[in-house]
Amino acid sequence: MAAVTNPYDRPRVRLGPPSVGTLLRLLALWTLVGVLGSVSILGMLTIGAFVLPFALLIGALALWLTMRGRDRWPSIAGLGLALGLAITWLGVVQGGSAPSSASGSCTSTPDGGMTCESGGVPYDPNAFAWGSAWPWFTVGLIVAAASLAAFVLLSRGTFTKDAARSP
Repeated sequence: MAAVTNPYDRPRVRLGPPSVGTLLRLLALWTLVGVLGSVSILGMLTIGAFVLPFALLIGALALWLTMRGRDRWPSIAGLGLALGLAITWLGVVQGGSAPSSASGSCTSTPDGGMTCESGGVPYDPNAFAWGSAWPWFTVGLIVAAASLAAFVLLSRGTFTKDAARSP
């Protein structure tokens, strides 16, 4: 018995397995969604409210493009990559802030320089505090690396299935 189809129904186009370029573009798009979402959350009291509509719009586009074809879900690992970038950015902010001993005073020197002292100990107010930033960098790198590893492992299954199908 033949299958009954509705002659008035629109044909549904499903795309085939994605290429490497398609998956990488989708990964970049999901990373952009994650970065915009992170900026929206981290800067909610300043610019975040203005960035949030763009994050939602690009997120809807990324979701639509991901759902159009099969085997495109590994690209969502871009959200984890963006989370790793956001955590690393927190390390940059933490390390770039003034040291905790910066409660002293700064004076200008006659030659145009500046000297700062706190309790008689000189310090550089522009120094980067690696001691407080390295945990953020480490966690951000681990999250980003785990996301990229998940993307590679999950998408490798897509490519091996595609290679097995082709003659």
